[in-house]
Amino acid sequence: NGTIRLLDTHDLQYKRVEEFASRGMVFPLAITRDEERHIFDRFDAVIAIQAAEADLIKKMCPQLRVLTVGSSGLSVAPEPPRPAQGRILYVGGYNGVNIDGLCRFFDCVWPKVLVQVPSAELHVCGHIYRAFLGKRFPNVTFLGHKETVESEYAHASVVINPVWIGTGLKIKTVEALARGKALVTT
Repeated sequence: NGTIRLLDTHDLQYKRVEEFASRGMVFPLAITRDEERHIFDRFDAVIAIQAAEADLIKKMCPQLRVLTVGSSGLSVAPEPPRPAQGRILYVGGYNGVNIDGLCRFFDCVWPKVLVQVPSAELHVCGHIYRAFLGKRFPNVTFLGHKETVESEYAHASVVINPVWIGTGLKIKTVEALARGKALVTT
């Protein structure tokens, strides 16, 4: 009917499965290269962010048109409000890499932060909250998905990206640094 089916992706999930397995872990989404290829085959074109990912997709689906677009554009206020002292921000989607990283942060890092700075608070934005339903952590607020996170960035003293699995430059890293935020990452 003339409608173009376009898939916006920035990651290959079967590669995540392989990477987790190489570290003796199980990725929450069980998917093979062929299963992912069959999903991609339902589309007319795929958007990739990094050239390396575009190359992998082209090898996986040679008939598919792959567009490489880079990271998202950002709109940064020239003079943001002062950050709230002790406010830490994490922004993440609901995927295995983000969930694993934030779990490790809660288990290994957050208790040490609170010993050093008892008034520290962590705001968590994004659909990642789904992985922590019913769980409570001291001084942590799950804000869920927000249409815009500019205010959260503006009030954050520090942004974290505790993801330790994956390749390439993480978009959440670019977004924090583009806003002039101090970033603690792996």
